[in-house]
Amino acid sequence: EDSGAAYRAERAEILRQLAANLREARLAANHTQESLSLICNLHRTDVGEIERAAREPRFVTLLILASALGVTLEDLAKGIPVPKERRPATHSGPQRP
Repeated sequence: EDSGAAYRAERAEILRQLAANLREARLAANHTQESLSLICNLHRTDVGEIERAAREPRFVTLLILASALGVTLEDLAKGIPVPKERRPATHSGPQRP
């Protein structure tokens, strides 16, 4: 079995929940993807990709989006469990303690 399958499935679910939370916050703030992208100085497709769970946003991007929407990071993370899976190691070098 693919050792990364559980990791990818969990990551996809996390991104789907984040996408739903972002979309809910954006709609509650009466923004379109385009108006939110202008406020945040992001490309419109960036917001769309995050809302489709096609892109994992950087932490700073989440801070900017939350601030523009008047919500907290906790609001954007609502319903997202702490990940159990970790990305499988891709190297065979010495392990850190």
